[in-house]
Amino acid sequence: MKFNSNIKSCVPNQRYGARLILCLMAMLASLGFSACQEEYEAEILLGSPLSLKSNEKNGTEFMLEVAKAKQNVLELSWTNGTNHGTGSAISYSVELDAAGNNFSKALKYNIGKAAFTKSITQGDLNKIIIERWKGTPGKSFSFEVRVTGDVADEKADDNFSEVLEYKAVPYKPLTNTLYLIGSASSTGWDNSRSMPLTADSDNPTIFRYTGAMKAGEFKFITTLGQYMPSYNKAADAEGKLFLRENESQPDNKFKISEDGIYKLELDLVKMSISVEKQAGAPYEALYLVGDATSADWAIDKAVEVARSTSNPYQFVYRGFMKKGEFKYAVNRNTDWQQDMFMRNPEDDSKVIFHEGGSKGDTKWNIEKEGTYRITLDLSDYTIKTEFLSKHELSDYDVLYIVGDATSVEWSVTEAIEMKYDPENPFQFIYEGPLKKGEFKFPVNRNGDWQQDMFMKDPKNPSKVYLHKGGQSDDSKWNIETAGEYKIVLDVKKMEIAINKK
Repeated sequence: MKFNSNIKSCVPNQRYGARLILCLMAMLASLGFSACQEEYEAEILLGSPLSLKSNEKNGTEFMLEVAKAKQNVLELSWTNGTNHGTGSAISYSVELDAAGNNFSKALKYNIGKAAFTKSITQGDLNKIIIERWKGTPGKSFSFEVRVTGDVADEKADDNFSEVLEYKAVPYKPLTNTLYLIGSASSTGWDNSRSMPLTADSDNPTIFRYTGAMKAGEFKFITTLGQYMPSYNKAADAEGKLFLRENESQPDNKFKISEDGIYKLELDLVKMSISVEKQAGAPYEALYLVGDATSADWAIDKAVEVARSTSNPYQFVYRGFMKKGEFKYAVNRNTDWQQDMFMRNPEDDSKVIFHEGGSKGDTKWNIEKEGTYRITLDLSDYTIKTEFLSKHELSDYDVLYIVGDATSVEWSVTEAIEMKYDPENPFQFIYEGPLKKGEFKFPVNRNGDWQQDMFMKDPKNPSKVYLHKGGQSDDSKWNIETAGEYKIVLDVKKMEIAINKK
């Protein structure tokens, strides 16, 4: 008589198996068996060793480029590893260290459970090499990467992947911030209040500014409160920049000869600058007039629309509109001979500059009364009209989220704009990734950090209070587990809902 069995036993959360061959050699005298004539076979899934791999397209040796600072250079992935049959969860970490350190001074990224990928950008790797490992720009630097898997059961051994070796040539870091300063700027030569430029979302070495400027001089500083280093006008070529790092170097400045709205673009790699005067003239405010507005056609009572603080090229109105027409005047003069911004007769979403006294009178039309947000943008002469609701209005047209839990870290000039809920104008929504860290909500992107902010009630994290700019309080929310989140901030109820997806 033969004994033949095939039994499979699965350990939870394991993907790979190890085949264990058992032979029953015991004499089963009571059943008349003389020996085990067949192998007794059992498959027990214990898991395989932790294995690490990286994207092959970049190879193992690369030249880091400042213009590609936001592009991934390392894209790591790994297998589950093993919990040695304990059924315990495994927490993963990615470790980087200079070659030869044997990971004794490793930089560790705590990835968490059930996560098997990690990407590192060129900018982050460059910063690690230069600042942490004291590498030299332009000189190849060797480093190593591994992944560890920490098994929750203390009796089980942790996992360690193989070590991957890399070489990278770092670049000399460029500034992440740039500010306009000078008599041509609305903030003058006060280096504590200089106007921030916006870095390109794909290429952080390109900075832009669009806004009103006066006849005068200007240059660019890298740090609020410090006059140097600064980017000045190169002495030997038009349209070129010069990096001034000490007092002995020339302090040549750019000049503009007349007031206006200007568009500036700087490339810190090519060390170039373009200065373009835009059509029209600079205005602190425009005036909404027409029978769709509360002023009707009484131009001396036209509705003032102030220039946006977050984008000095935009004029944003949010309020009630009736059925009817409207256009924008540059002042409230009752002779109706002033310049105006009117509808492009060929495209309702476009704007034309109408010189006072000239022919033509094209207006926009409101067909449904209610609450609207109307954004007039003089950078590209466009207009966007959004129907919101018939709700009463909050005091805020836009809010932002900032903090080391976000992708912009603590760069308030790059704070992430939150979505406005058209069904509830008191609610602002953020949906996206958050890391371990803190966050809060500024009302604008001013780089001096003196703006009002919505912060966490210290006694109740689901409640909100309004921090007044310049005060010392600084209560923030904290994210303990990285992931995708939806945050709803209600500025009427002063409440916040933070939900992990």
